[in-house]
Amino acid sequence: MATLAAQRRAQLDGENDPLNPHNRSYPSRIFATALIAGIGFVVGVASSIDSSALRPAAAEFGVSEVTESLATGLYLIGFGVGALFAGPVSETLGRNPVYIVTLTLYMIFIMASGLAPDIGAQLVFRFLAGFFRSTPLTCAGGSISDLWSPMERVSAFPVFANAAFTGPVLGPVMGGFIAQSSAVSWRWTEWTTLIMSGLIRGAVVVFQPETYPPVLLAWKAWHLRAVTGDDRYPYGYDYIFGEIHGTRLGITGLCSLGITVGLFGATALVPLIYKGGGTRLPPEFRLWFSMLGGALAIPISLFWMGWTSYSWISIWSPLDASVLFGYGILCVFISSYQYIIDSYESYSASALASVTLIRYVAAGAMAVVGILFYENMGVHWTLTILGGISALLVPVPYLFYMYGKQIKGKSKYAVAKD
Repeated sequence: MATLAAQRRAQLDGENDPLNPHNRSYPSRIFATALIAGIGFVVGVASSIDSSALRPAAAEFGVSEVTESLATGLYLIGFGVGALFAGPVSETLGRNPVYIVTLTLYMIFIMASGLAPDIGAQLVFRFLAGFFRSTPLTCAGGSISDLWSPMERVSAFPVFANAAFTGPVLGPVMGGFIAQSSAVSWRWTEWTTLIMSGLIRGAVVVFQPETYPPVLLAWKAWHLRAVTGDDRYPYGYDYIFGEIHGTRLGITGLCSLGITVGLFGATALVPLIYKGGGTRLPPEFRLWFSMLGGALAIPISLFWMGWTSYSWISIWSPLDASVLFGYGILCVFISSYQYIIDSYESYSASALASVTLIRYVAAGAMAVVGILFYENMGVHWTLTILGGISALLVPVPYLFYMYGKQIKGKSKYAVAKD
């Protein structure tokens, strides 16, 4: 049975058809990828920037910090729910309409969150902002698949992955300094996000080309008919560094930069994977990012951070653990998302939607439950439990590496079965 990619090529005017996004110039494709990464970065910032402003926001609304943490939790849950719609719609209307419309609606509800008069309004608006912010991790995989060949995606996808993870890491850094400032209100966490989002949305509207091949082919058919007349996150770091080591909000936010170091360190694996991949990578080859220590790095870093977070142990120990954690999460993220993209190709946005739903519903729940865990069980046992759960999942990439072909064979939408 011919693959979907082969069927797509048959509809184009040969392999070198300029309509194929893979044949666009490298600068054009790099710039388009950078814009997609920019969307991922700014909505990632929005997911965590308000986590550093829990105290002043809770004080203004007259609620507990746990209740205020629902603003972060519901944002993430809204993201997971919205992901179910963004992917399939992008495969009907194209990528750009989804990016532009959902970013516009997301910005409206971010603005509404900043103007919220009470906790109820804020929670509703944050959920809706998260719902319409679901575009990047669902549609971005499809856009990158549109622009780059399977071999090129080895280098292209980490660009987006780094941006998507750097946003939530830098959000608390920005939010921490806003929250501790006497010059501005905590509501500037929302205004800052809104300004950044507006700049990115403007760039997408002006510069981002459509990349979804079926839509491009539909435009081509319409043109020919016209021509010829012939009738497509709480900030857990506040407990670890703020309470144990006594850091202020701004410095607590800076501590998260250790994760960023790990994220960029994981990118060093890209040339190694590329070198061993041949001319076309089977989907299972993507799992090497996790298998080369990525899956193990997560539980090790959690246990390390949990049991060295004492005031009499240097702050550099948990900071070093955060570097290993950043390395691990990016490796697992790259593996899982690229594995799904390669397995489903044009259907990848829909396939990623289910993964994103589970990921963000869990993240949203933990944003609230996490505070109770840290308060009642302490840093050490909370991170031990999380480390234990992640340790149970270490074998997953190895199992998919061995049995992935058989698993994909059961799906009629999986196109990379050979």
